[in-house]
Amino acid sequence: MDPPVDNNAPLRKYANDAPDKIVLLFNKEPWTSLEETHAIQENCEYNNCLMTTNRSYLASASGILFNLCHSNMGMSPPISTEVRNPDQACVSM
Repeated sequence: MDPPVDNNAPLRKYANDAPDKIVLLFNKEPWTSLEETHAIQENCEYNNCLMTTNRSYLASASGILFNLCHSNMGMSPPISTEVRNPDQACVSM
């Protein structure tokens, strides 16, 4: 038997004291803003993510999001695998 589901209760995957996961927006689209991203995250079931464009987090971010389409960077990210943290997730869009 499945436990009862409360569809009005916010779903949260991590405890409030869980370590934050930083997602670096390496080259965000000019028409987007971090404020919009933070507003979307308020409804996300994962509550330990922080989005930033600050490239000082390049080595420590949990994930890096690259926009290849509108950036003139070609079809591959500008960071070599030798420099990148091997535990990072890289997403190209």
